[in-house]
Amino acid sequence: ESIVNDGGLYGKDKEKRLKNLGTQFWGADAEEAESFRSDPSARCDEKLTVYKKDLDEMNPAQREAAVRKIREEFFSPEIVDRLEGLDRKFAQQKKNEAGYREKEKSVLADPGLSREEKESRLETLQNEMMGEDADVFRKKEAVRKALQSETGKR
Repeated sequence: ESIVNDGGLYGKDKEKRLKNLGTQFWGADAEEAESFRSDPSARCDEKLTVYKKDLDEMNPAQREAAVRKIREEFFSPEIVDRLEGLDRKFAQQKKNEAGYREKEKSVLADPGLSREEKESRLETLQNEMMGEDADVFRKKEAVRKALQSETGKR
């Protein structure tokens, strides 16, 4: 298992090991070599992976602050703000989908509704809960159902 993905180590321990490894490999040029390594996005993702154990043990507010601090090492404040906006959007989508799934179950389980009525109610529910993302959600649902159908055939 790589140092980066070692779930038993905290971030500082991983960084220390990675630095030692870099020094063993590059010698005195380790820091300069690191500066040429990959794009900022990949380096940021790696650091977030390095600190995964630490982040998982934080409450949501601490985690958000720690992620922001890591991102600020690699990106401008404007990009960090945009990334946080995307985080909020994805969290809201996840929440909306969880709420949809709960309501979907009751619609599908209703014996008093025909197949067409269920489909109509689900489409209305998707529009209400997913808003402007309803069409994208429906496309993802079609792919998910097709994959389930394929898996079930085997």
